[in-house]
Amino acid sequence: MSLYPEKLSAPSFLYLNLTEKCNLRCTHCYGFFGSEKEGELQKEDFQRIIKELADLHVFYVNICGGEPTQSPYFKEVLQLLQEEKLHYMLTTNGLMNQHLLEYIHEHGEYLISVKISLDGFDAETHGVIRKGQVSMSKQAVFQQTVHSIRFFQEKGYPITVATSLHKKTLQQLPQLIQFILELKPTAWYLS
Repeated sequence: MSLYPEKLSAPSFLYLNLTEKCNLRCTHCYGFFGSEKEGELQKEDFQRIIKELADLHVFYVNICGGEPTQSPYFKEVLQLLQEEKLHYMLTTNGLMNQHLLEYIHEHGEYLISVKISLDGFDAETHGVIRKGQVSMSKQAVFQQTVHSIRFFQEKGYPITVATSLHKKTLQQLPQLIQFILELKPTAWYLS
């Protein structure tokens, strides 16, 4: 069974939400991303979907979530995308360890860009809405996010920084703009 009726053409890109789980509890998020929900896609579902998307010549897939790296199938999905030679974009909060960063890069032949959420120029402003788990300090969340941005930049991937504006960032907009200019992303997306 095809994802698309025969009369419709395949879209140029699709969002592929891997999970609703997330390692943050952001105050602006209107989703319920606290834990895995019943009925989330399984490995076999991703295998079928990715194969079909490749057969339909979809140009790229935006891997997102919750936090896509929290999916138990995240690594398998990257392998499937590589096997099918399907380009993808990764939308993430950037909270991942060095091992996972390296794994993404090692399987990044078809990774066309990375979009990382960064809502402030320091731990305090970023942490206004980006709430880590109890064991994570604002400083740790901010430092790992910035580290991930710089890691992917150093590896040559185009980076989009996505910023959700809030009162604190608006009050300190010149500092935020300066910090974004220092990071030199390919694009800066504001919401």
